[in-house]
Amino acid sequence: KLEVLIVGLAGGMLPRFLRFNFPNTTVDCVEIDPVVVDVAREYFGLEQDDRLRVHVADGIDFINKAPDGSYDIVIMSAFSVCSILCTI
Repeated sequence: KLEVLIVGLAGGMLPRFLRFNFPNTTVDCVEIDPVVVDVAREYFGLEQDDRLRVHVADGIDFINKAPDGSYDIVIMSAFSVCSILCTI
């Protein structure tokens, strides 16, 4: 069984894709903004089950609290306002 962590949910399309196409995969998503989670559920059909879980938390804190070896793959799909504005 493959354990995947995605930091940054957006519309939830990537975790849904992984859950649908890779049946032996469990996906945990971490999103800091609960409004993003609500939008993914309401407008993009994101549903949680035993293979797709969403956690509202800071991604770095979540990773630091996870036991070593919890995930086979970690995908960083997050950004901060500063990461955009500070480069302009």
